[in-house]
Amino acid sequence: VLLANRLDGDLTFSYTAVAAPLLISHITLILMSFGAKGGNR
Repeated sequence: VLLANRLDGDLTFSYTAVAAPLLISHITLILMSFGAKGGNR
């Protein structure tokens, strides 16, 4: 929602501030996937 509003020009935040929550959650999920056990054995 923040990114869509930013692209529409409604927000004055920088793209970094808008995309930071998305990047944090993406990096967190990637790091969590390394600790997950394989389920196809």
